[in-house]
Amino acid sequence: MSYKHCRSNEKIDVVVNSHYPYFAGINPESSWMNLEFVSLPKEISQAFEEAGFIYLTPQVLTAQFDKKDLEELSQNELQQIVYWKSKTFGEVIYNGYD
Repeated sequence: MSYKHCRSNEKIDVVVNSHYPYFAGINPESSWMNLEFVSLPKEISQAFEEAGFIYLTPQVLTAQFDKKDLEELSQNELQQIVYWKSKTFGEVIYNGYD
């Protein structure tokens, strides 16, 4: 989904995870395998949160995970993470290889 901020006229894309109620902002010029996460304006994040979604900030999504963070994933998901060399939570939650 793309939005234009009403005050700054800045274009922001919003991505939603297909399995979990997570959403985040991305730079609309990001490539599918190299997403640049951006902060969302408060009015956009509030609207999604009121609908029951959880906002994942750029700080959360650019943080690197360790092995214990992946304990609940399936073997297939773990293989994909290794194959694509994913290093951050954002690369796992909003990947282009599913």
